[in-house]
Amino acid sequence: MRCQKARRMESSMEKRELTCIGCPMGCQITVEMDGKEVKDIQGYTCKRGKIYAQKEVTNPTRIVTSTVRVTGNPEVPVISVKTAQDIPKAEIFDCVRALKFGTQNPHIFVGNQTHSFFILIIRKRHLRQRCGS
Repeated sequence: MRCQKARRMESSMEKRELTCIGCPMGCQITVEMDGKEVKDIQGYTCKRGKIYAQKEVTNPTRIVTSTVRVTGNPEVPVISVKTAQDIPKAEIFDCVRALKFGTQNPHIFVGNQTHSFFILIIRKRHLRQRCGS
C-alpha cells in the first residue's frame, strides 16, 4: 500500500526546463512542480531568475508588440504599439484580434501615453462590444 502511494506521489511531480529571460545570463532553470504548486526551483543565479521561473510556470504573461492602422494620414499608414505592461498569455489572441478593429489619430508621438496604452484601450473597448456592455 505504501509503495502505491509513493508511486502516485512521484508520478504527479513534473519538471519543467526553462531558459531565463530575466537578465542577460540566460540561465537554464529547472522547476519541479506538484500539480500547480512549485516545489523547487534550481539553476537560477539571481533573484530575477527565481521570480521569472515562478511566474512562468504558474501565470505566464507576455508584452504584445504590433502595429495599428492609422486613419487620416496617407504618409503614416501604421504605427507601432505595445502593451504598457505584460498581459496574461491566454489573452494575447484577444488582444491582437482587437487590433484589427482599431485605428488611431495620426497626431501621435513616440513616448505619448496614449501610444503606450493603446492596445489595452482597444482591447477593453473590443471586449465590451463583444460582451454587449
